[in-house]
Amino acid sequence: MIGLVWLCAAPGQTTYRVREVENPVFRPSQIFFRFEDIASPPFVELKRRFAFAESVKGVEDEFERILRLRQWIFQRLKVDESKPGPPLDAISILERGPDGGPFECTHAMLAQNAVLNAMGYVTRCLQPGPGGEENSYLAAGNHGVNEVWSNKHRKWFLSDAEFDGHFEKAGVPLSALEIRDEYLKNEAKDVDLVVGPERKKVKPRLLFSPHTYRFVAYEITGDRHTQSGWLSGALAVWEDEYFRTHTWYRWANPTGGKAPKHWALRQDYFVRTRHRDWIEWTPNVVSVKAEIQGEGARVQLRSHTPNFARHEMRTPGGRWVKTGAEVRLKLAGQTVEREFRAVNIAEVAGPVSRLLMERD
Repeated sequence: MIGLVWLCAAPGQTTYRVREVENPVFRPSQIFFRFEDIASPPFVELKRRFAFAESVKGVEDEFERILRLRQWIFQRLKVDESKPGPPLDAISILERGPDGGPFECTHAMLAQNAVLNAMGYVTRCLQPGPGGEENSYLAAGNHGVNEVWSNKHRKWFLSDAEFDGHFEKAGVPLSALEIRDEYLKNEAKDVDLVVGPERKKVKPRLLFSPHTYRFVAYEITGDRHTQSGWLSGALAVWEDEYFRTHTWYRWANPTGGKAPKHWALRQDYFVRTRHRDWIEWTPNVVSVKAEIQGEGARVQLRSHTPNFARHEMRTPGGRWVKTGAEVRLKLAGQTVEREFRAVNIAEVAGPVSRLLMERD
């Protein structure tokens, strides 16, 4: 949303004002840091060794591209419990994938994080769980999964590469906290579980279920592939009333026949925030602030775009051109309208933000 800016003009001088328009909400990252460096050697090596880009050749729709990349990972990791597990880095996981291994959620999470970032899509690693005290994996299991920022939908959505699936409500993909909202409201009766690029509806199964998202923790650092093999123990959690009044148990060796408290709860490793907006920050979104100055306008752009390359501007329907963080526009005619977006070094563009100024 762009606020109104009034111009105090001399008698007889034409005046303009900035009109409010519906724009993507800009929320900078407050607690997440160290994003993937997709120009770093680990990403160069990943793209050299694996042909995941071929799976989206000719596909223009961003959301479909993401789902096809996820399916490529799902199909590559052949589960074979008799084989030894690979090291926990994406290149080792994907290299051994076709030969089989005891692949589970962590392997799929790390592979999806690396592949999608390599293609220019912002992802993050999550560790949700149902949190029940009973010592069973259904009641107190733990899952490794990703959220992906969708420029098309202008929101985060949960993407589970272990099952090649995600959750939708009325056709819109849901984030982990949105799945949690729906589960706590009515056990997610209005949520569809879908798999594959064709988004086929399926029934819940162990851990691929809204029940798994009663508790959600987000890895603070976002560079699991750039810094392969290193992981911060800090986990961000939204400390709402439910989190404050319920205890998160995590499956492990039984303690008196019941699951112990989540290790991060016992060791005080949770980074708690009561600001849901801090969890749901908005990568790639451009904030547009305009001030009318005489016969022109001063426009300031801001975005929080991992692997940022440039901002771009155009008149509606025109050609995108590179622009700086500050733009000077001449005011002429009844209306002056511009569109802005951020582009990263993989040439993936973020959502479009508009600026509309009208003559009085």
